[in-house]
Amino acid sequence: VSNLHSVTILLDINDAREEGCLARIRKYFETRGMSCEIWFLDLNKKHKEGEESPDPERTITKKDLNWFDKPSRERTSKISGENPELFISLVNNNSFTIAFITKSLPAKFKIGRMQLKTRIFDLVIEDSPSGEFTASQAFDEIVKYLTIIPIKCRRQTTLQTRQSTLPIHGEFLGAT
Repeated sequence: VSNLHSVTILLDINDAREEGCLARIRKYFETRGMSCEIWFLDLNKKHKEGEESPDPERTITKKDLNWFDKPSRERTSKISGENPELFISLVNNNSFTIAFITKSLPAKFKIGRMQLKTRIFDLVIEDSPSGEFTASQAFDEIVKYLTIIPIKCRRQTTLQTRQSTLPIHGEFLGAT
């Protein structure tokens, strides 16, 4: 992780409201000298008062999706234009929206909570057999693996990883 400079995170809007979640994520990457951009996925139809997004400009809503849940070109361009080296989806579903966003990103290493049909994630953190992880718990698991896996992006933006199988909650699929 020490050789990476940028990360983009996709977080469900409901998980963003979890106390301390956003601050913990930002602090982790800031202390490592990485820029951290967080995008929110808000597919709720109605909101209660006071449940607005922490950052409306970085929120993908139901209105941003077409009839088959593809995000608008404007939103997709903004996310991919950040050119992250690392992408983390903390959204706990495998919808077409997640797949499309993940595929459109130029990130060299991609981490998710559920594997997609196209097996696009390099690392998957699945829920514990004893229960579903919160976004914070999933992030804690991801951090454990980020300290184990040496991810180095060179100036030519190539990725080097050590091929290995990770125990219990993770599945390492190799670099893309």
